[in-house]
Amino acid sequence: MTLTTETLDHTNVFSFLLGRLPFVLPIVWLAIYAGRRHNQALRLEEDYAHKEVISKSFEGYKKQLLELEGESSEMNSTKQLINETLRALAFHPERIYNGKHHDITPLQHLKEIIPQKDNKD
Repeated sequence: MTLTTETLDHTNVFSFLLGRLPFVLPIVWLAIYAGRRHNQALRLEEDYAHKEVISKSFEGYKKQLLELEGESSEMNSTKQLINETLRALAFHPERIYNGKHHDITPLQHLKEIIPQKDNKD
């Protein structure tokens, strides 16, 4: 077996890249897809962590309000707390999947590096 060395010119480099393109494109697509799914999972995790904090806070606030209001029959503050907590917890996580979010891509970093021209006439 003999090793040959070829001089690299623009046609050799182009054919080399073109030959590997069918292998590289699926890997790049998979990386972008996995990155987006990972970002969605992180946003969903943060959303549920926020709801957990709200519900834990609600229990503490409810206990304090019941002590403050005592035997009062109206309990306006407690009712308002319950309504506001339910409103905060009612947000459905589908907004995470349906909303427009900024994905981190290599092109985004290139846009930040390349200076933008202001088209002011």
